[in-house]
Amino acid sequence: MKKLAILSILALFLSGCAAFYQGQLGPSNVVFTTNNFQVTKSVQGEASAKYFFGIGGIKRSGLVKEARDNMYATNKLQANEMITNVTLDSRHYFLLYPIYYKHTVYVTADVIRVNSTGNLDGESMNSENSEKSHQEIINSFGIKEGSELYFKARKDQMVKSTVQTINSPIITVDFNSNGKKEITQKLYTDFYIKKGDEYISLSK
Repeated sequence: MKKLAILSILALFLSGCAAFYQGQLGPSNVVFTTNNFQVTKSVQGEASAKYFFGIGGIKRSGLVKEARDNMYATNKLQANEMITNVTLDSRHYFLLYPIYYKHTVYVTADVIRVNSTGNLDGESMNSENSEKSHQEIINSFGIKEGSELYFKARKDQMVKSTVQTINSPIITVDFNSNGKKEITQKLYTDFYIKKGDEYISLSK
């Protein structure tokens, strides 16, 4: 009888313990027209919330946001590096639900390094001089942190953005998407400034 009781408790415990996973691969927001980049590594950030009897996670600002912020905080990018191919994974762990539940979000991405020389080995041109010319072009348009830039979205629709950082030849901007603030990184040649009704490419 005692053994039966122990087995019953063990069966109840195991039947209430489970983990479920789901994931999503986002499209790359970086498009290159020349073979001047390489994938150097993958980086990851994570965030989790615990719930007891359905109560918890009240002070969290959003697990996806926190996981993304953790990824950037723990993986400092160099001046010529940028993030692409972002993957979102979720892990749901239950233990005697609804007694205990843990939700963990993982954000993973590839880091690509852009060579301003225009080729991967960088032997045919002087990298320092090339990068300096990129910065000079950006400066010639008066672009700085807080400046307004535009980039093309789907169907060539122009999206207004604000410059956050400039790491020549890469510019990081934020913009509004469906009422939410998003961040993207692009080569400076993918941006435009607006003068009157005309959009002028920084590549000119």
